[in-house]
Amino acid sequence: MTVLTETHLMTGTNRRLPPVAYVKAVDVFLGFCYLLVILALIEYACVAYSKKKNEDRRRREKKTEHKPAPPTPDILHDVRLAECTCNAAPTSIIAVIKQSNRFCVSHSHIDIVSRAAFPLVFILFNTLFWLILLYKSKRLPYISEHEGDRCDAPDLH
Repeated sequence: MTVLTETHLMTGTNRRLPPVAYVKAVDVFLGFCYLLVILALIEYACVAYSKKKNEDRRRREKKTEHKPAPPTPDILHDVRLAECTCNAAPTSIIAVIKQSNRFCVSHSHIDIVSRAAFPLVFILFNTLFWLILLYKSKRLPYISEHEGDRCDAPDLH
């Protein structure tokens, strides 16, 4: 529904304005808003997909929990010594334990990052957009492109 609303805003605004060959400020603003809406939909899809995969993994782990344990190995028969690692660089046991085989992003991590990132990006864009727009239209107070335009104080000597 939001994508439909953004599309309606963009087409309605362009219909009311005179046609020009360049990109207008309203096109940039509404285009960025449209982009954020699309990115929010993609974020929603990523969270839903990640949550589904996480639930499927938990179901598989739960099923394998109920299987009978494999028979205990015969220690004398199954012991295999690894090759000598005397000259290898020392490795911390904590680093080995914490090392993960794959990169895992939880759906809650995506959601938490998005809660902060989307508003911050919009605030940053909005601030920059209006500063640039006001600067280009020469409507920012105390900032002028020409230094000679300022009134000089009279010399009181």
